[in-house]
Order: sequence, then C-alpha cells, then structure tokens
Amino acid sequence: DHLAQLAEHGIGQIDLVVVNLYPFAQTVQQPGTALDQALDQIDVGGVALLRAAAKNFPGVAAVSDPTQYASVLRDVKSMGT
Repeated sequence: DHLAQLAEHGIGQIDLVVVNLYPFAQTVQQPGTALDQALDQIDVGGVALLRAAAKNFPGVAAVSDPTQYASVLRDVKSMGT
C-alpha cells in the first residue's frame, strides 16, 4: 500500500504536483526540425504525473504552467502549508 510506504519512511502525502512539459509545439513549428528532435520533445513522464494528479483532484493540485507559479505560491503561503 502506497500510504503505508509513505508512513514507513516519514513522508507526508503529496498534495501539489508541479510539472514543466517539454516544448513540443514550439519545437515542431521551427523550420527544419528533424524527426528525432521532435520525438525528443514528446513528454511522457510529465503528462503521466499530471494525469495522476488529476485522478486525485480532491487532495492534489496540479500546476503545469510557469505563469501560475506566483499565484500558486501566494495561495500556499496564505494557507500556511
């Protein structure tokens, strides 16, 4: 059980997931982008983290845009956690 493993190691539950996705759209819009360059910009892990956060939305917030950082940080500080 994941919760038991967290408790065993003294780790609190994750309630905030912050992910910067690879710039796939920007990459493929560049003239002359090679297929291997485009493939390198397909983010799999970041999307999986966001999906996991979304599936646990009652207790987990997901942030995927750096323009959101300031407002999220302000909210976290105001809530005291």
